[in-house]
Amino acid sequence: MKKLLKKFVYLGATLGLLVSNIGSVGQVFAVDGPYTTVSAVDDSCKVGKNINNEFTDIKIEHKKWNGNVGSYADPSDKNWQPNNYQNIHTFFDGTLKNEDMSLKKGDFFTVQLPQETRFNDLLQQDLARAKDLYATDGSGALVATAHFDPATKMITYIFTDYVESHKDIRIHAEYIETLNQDKLIGNIDYTFTGTYAGMQSSYTYYLDNWRADDVNRFNSVSSEEPVQVVTKLTEVNPITNTFIAVMNVRVSGTGSALMLRYDGDSRVPRSPNSELRIYAVPENEDLVGSFRSYSSTWTDVTDSFTKVEKGNKIEYTTPSNTHTKYVVVSHGNYLPNLGFGIFQTRPIQIKLQELQRLQVLSF
Repeated sequence: MKKLLKKFVYLGATLGLLVSNIGSVGQVFAVDGPYTTVSAVDDSCKVGKNINNEFTDIKIEHKKWNGNVGSYADPSDKNWQPNNYQNIHTFFDGTLKNEDMSLKKGDFFTVQLPQETRFNDLLQQDLARAKDLYATDGSGALVATAHFDPATKMITYIFTDYVESHKDIRIHAEYIETLNQDKLIGNIDYTFTGTYAGMQSSYTYYLDNWRADDVNRFNSVSSEEPVQVVTKLTEVNPITNTFIAVMNVRVSGTGSALMLRYDGDSRVPRSPNSELRIYAVPENEDLVGSFRSYSSTWTDVTDSFTKVEKGNKIEYTTPSNTHTKYVVVSHGNYLPNLGFGIFQTRPIQIKLQELQRLQVLSF
């Protein structure tokens, strides 16, 4: 009797947003505001001078946030599970003495975030915005406007005329980052380096992108367990309510029927945006630790699969798989009332069909 072998996939992740309340310490205190603004900056906006080297008392701190328990990790904990309730919070503090009142409207300072991270967690990067800086002296005055460039990962803070009439301005800003899955493969120790008002600062973690049991499962396909998958949510757009998730697929052989299914449900309704892109991966390429959504070494084989829409589901089927490794990128929609906290989806299913429906399994 032939077996019907199925493997179901559940995709889940978190998108945590933190807003901190900072109290006055007797100085003119400028902190990042509770909201972000949509703005852009280019060289023509920087009408003043770069004042990075005028900061004193700079302090930079990096902490790992454990969203599942709602607290920061112990500093000795150097194991980071990106996109799994955990991200890195960076705190920048510095003082502009401005004793000679030389600061002018249009002067600016810069923060260069690490190239291998995503700013504002899983948020689609062209939507990410840095927070403007506001005074906490009771006036609520705008001190500097913040402009994030997603291409360079640089934030430029441009001062208002507030600095022309104040001394001893203390700046406080915070940044939330997660791993840019397309820039760096995990399951390694890695040092991330940023530059904050001209001062470099680094933090090092072991990127536990795949858990040990994920690695073992993925590398242990057999005739009894002919397919294994590892998935992760990698990007969210809260304006269009769309997401991207990446699934790594390992099959124990070639020449058999393979089906991939976009499985929409009440939380993840199917829409015109819903689709799977299927990439064949070279046999000698190791996927362990990776949740990349593209690579120049992969071949897009989506069109070699037959696509059939069935209600809220979309099935992609091939009568004979040509590779043992695939990366499947899921594009879909989620319901906005799920919010930015925790939302779980299950948009992908995968199975090997029984022989009488397609062809003989070779496992």
